[in-house]
Formats: sequence, C-alpha cells, structure tokens
Amino acid sequence: MFLKRLNKIKETNKIAVLLLIFSFLASQFLYTVPISVFAAENASPDLGQNPICNPNINLVKNGSFEKPAIGGSWNIFSSVPNWSVDWIGGPNSFGNITRPTKGLLEIQKNVNNWLPSKGEQYAELDTDWDGPNGTNDGEPSSVVIWQNLETISGGTYKLSVDFSPRPDTPKEDNILGILWGGVAVSNTPITASGKNISNTVWTTHTFNLLANSNNTELRFSDLGKQNSLGTFIDNISVTCVPKATPPPSPTNTPPTITLLGDNPLEWNLNELFVDPGATAKD
Repeated sequence: MFLKRLNKIKETNKIAVLLLIFSFLASQFLYTVPISVFAAENASPDLGQNPICNPNINLVKNGSFEKPAIGGSWNIFSSVPNWSVDWIGGPNSFGNITRPTKGLLEIQKNVNNWLPSKGEQYAELDTDWDGPNGTNDGEPSSVVIWQNLETISGGTYKLSVDFSPRPDTPKEDNILGILWGGVAVSNTPITASGKNISNTVWTTHTFNLLANSNNTELRFSDLGKQNSLGTFIDNISVTCVPKATPPPSPTNTPPTITLLGDNPLEWNLNELFVDPGATAKD
C-alpha cells in the first residue's frame, strides 16, 4: 500500500515538473515574439540601403541663388543658404577699408536691367567688400563657393552651369574655374569678354563627371582679375546619369524535328512504303 502511494506521489511530481517547464517555455515565447515584431516594424527603412541614382533630382541646392531674396538690385552676404563662401587670396586692406574676415558673395537682381539665366537672381564671383552703400570701388574681392554633394562612388554625374561675362568688362575679368572632388572639370577655365554687350549673355556648360566617393565637393572660383567686377553664374545643377541597361542575352533554342504520320506507323507486307515526311524548326 505504501509503495503504491509513493508511486502516485512520484507521478504527480512528474506532471507538476512538466507543467512548470511548459509554462516557462510558453512565457519565453510570448515574451520574445512581440519584441521581434516591434523591432522589425520600427527598423529604419534606410538601414543598409545604398543611394539610388535618380536623374530627376538636382543634387545642388539653391543653384539659382534665389535665397536670400534681395530687396534692392544687389547686395553681399556672408551667409548664403546651402553654400560656403571664402576669399581667394589677395590683400586684407584696400583704400580706407579692411577686408571682412568672412568671405562675401554678391547676389544681383535687375542691376541695369541685366537678365538672369533662371529665376530672378544670380551671383557674381568677383564680389564686394562694403556693399551697395560702400565707398570703395575696384577692391580685390574674388571668392570661391562650394557645396558637398551626396554621390554614389563610381557613379557618373552631369554638371550644368550657366555663365555670363559682366557687361562692359574685358575677358580677363570673367574667368570661371570649376573643381569636382578637387580636380578641374576641364583643361581650360570658362571665360568670355563682356565688351560690346549691354546685357548678360548666358551660355550653358555641361560636363559628365565620375564620383570617386560618397561625398563630392563642387567648387566655383573667380580666376579673373580681382577688381570687384566679373564672372556671373546661375542655374547650377548636378544630376546622376543612370548606367545603360545591357541588351538581353539571346535565347538559344535547340532545333526540333517532328516526324509526320501515325505513331506507330503501320503498312502491309510487300506494299510500297511512302514516307509521310517530317518538319524541322531551327
């Protein structure tokens, strides 16, 4: 009787232990599954994704210099949205004024009724030290401006920029240099004379360029005579050039031969056999 009762106790303990193990495993499953679902639903969609080449997106921001909007016909700015500005060499003083520490970009709108290439405003890269209310003329004010663009390493990009000489200025006042990733985009800078013209004459210059990294610096510099006159630019764009899709590989279909007639083909003994023929397709 004692042994029988002892066996029942052992069986009861086994069942209890199994229930405890099952309960523990079930709780761990219910605890971990929601966490996994939460992590998947809230994962960043860009995680591990590479930049996409979209030819419809201009990587250059404020490429027509519409910001900041100016109230008069022209002004100088130490801060221009999306652009960095710095002086190109030259002395720190001229006449009775000292050159500002920070580079200044000149933006024009309707100066002498001169027309922009796009929008309402454009930039002059041989700028000014003291602005519309200043007293100095001819100060050495050439600047370089730049942006850092997000690119695809190994990708091809199309750069487009509109250039005009300043009316009534010589060729040596209007020389534009362009660097892409620290390298000149052409062997010779862009230049033209503004003599004998009374309004802007815009020409579009395009270049297909290779990106060697995921971040490419684009620079524009006034390389002309530093005298606060010359080198207009406007309507700058950089777009990705999609890689050409290779033509589909030809499909190699093996030739087929189809025998005509019944299968199986029957004929009588000693009767003339007539071959029903066959068709072939290559």
